[in-house]
Amino acid sequence: MQKHKRLERFWTAKVRFLGEQDGPPERELKAKLVQMLDTGSDVYRAYLVRVAYGMSPLVSVALALLSESGKSRDLVERIDGIFGPMFGGHEKLDVIFLSKTEAREIATCCEPFFDKSVTRLR
Repeated sequence: MQKHKRLERFWTAKVRFLGEQDGPPERELKAKLVQMLDTGSDVYRAYLVRVAYGMSPLVSVALALLSESGKSRDLVERIDGIFGPMFGGHEKLDVIFLSKTEAREIATCCEPFFDKSVTRLR
């Protein structure tokens, strides 16, 4: 089986959350992610959100996760296994493990599509 994405770790000083990323393909992705997150992950909340890093005007799409254990390469690989076949090699999805401060910030512009306490898909 061929890998669809090359995983790359990066750090940034500041993430700006710009709002939810939504549309028919994104809803399909969210539905598949809900199934995966609800069975075998310690993720409490998940957001599909448009972001900008630092003062850059460039906008990216990110999957922002609030989890009990924090960063998990295994989880990122499972996400890539869902995202890659759906969107191909020409698209990328950043995965952000939210700090408590970032979790408060993202809540001001975006509803989670996954909330373990509710187990729902918006």
